[in-house]
Amino acid sequence: MSLTQAFWYAAIQGVSEFLPISSSAHLALFQKLVTLTPPGALFETAVHLGSLLVLLTYFWADVLKLIKGFFHILRGRLTQEGRLFLTLLMATLPALCVGLLIEKTIGRQLFNNLEVIGWTTLIFGALLWAADLRPQRFIVRNITLRQAFWGWGVMQCLAFVHGVSRSGITITFGRFMRYKRTDAIRFAFLMAIPTLKGATVLKARAFLGLQTVEEVSLIFFAVLVSFVIGFCVIHLLMRSLNTALLRFLGLYRVLLGALILGGLYFWNWF
Repeated sequence: MSLTQAFWYAAIQGVSEFLPISSSAHLALFQKLVTLTPPGALFETAVHLGSLLVLLTYFWADVLKLIKGFFHILRGRLTQEGRLFLTLLMATLPALCVGLLIEKTIGRQLFNNLEVIGWTTLIFGALLWAADLRPQRFIVRNITLRQAFWGWGVMQCLAFVHGVSRSGITITFGRFMRYKRTDAIRFAFLMAIPTLKGATVLKARAFLGLQTVEEVSLIFFAVLVSFVIGFCVIHLLMRSLNTALLRFLGLYRVLLGALILGGLYFWNWF
């Protein structure tokens, strides 16, 4: 992989990981358009590490609350921080279990084809648009442990199908349940921390295969690009919550999905 290809791959990851538009869909399209060989576990782990660092940096105050909550639970105290920790734990358990099962059995590449990506991009884009029309009422504190597991957690499992979008499906669920945009997006991103950490840990052994200075430099470059661009995107997103941005992104996904399906079924683009 050239330095230019590495930049664009990491940049697309940085943008599409946090916008609810599906990073897997855009990376698959990028690979098709530039006829790029799939980069493999090492490079995928590097760009996901960049995204994880963005979340840990941007939401550092929430991360500190979660750490405090963990120790409060150990001491038998159910504080506000402790309840947030338990809620997040219940919300991420389904995806961690399903992700480990998929990794050890069929692998995610089963879901990686443009026909699936086209339909999921279109359908879940329309759902995101519709969900953001719902009135806003609830905040993170209103999430019950049962809703965290069977609602947010189960919905996140759908993101293992390429084109669904992990942030997209969790934000869509939150907005359908009438959670405020700020709270739905914030909780969706907090859910991404253990999910991305789990994915990074599972594939971390790939870093042991680095042999040359050029390979190490390319990986470091990918992490840096993914981090810088991802941080800018998440900052702009959080500052645009009083706009119709989510509806615009939903419509963008509908158009992109229709374009992919048209290219497959009618125009022979792929």
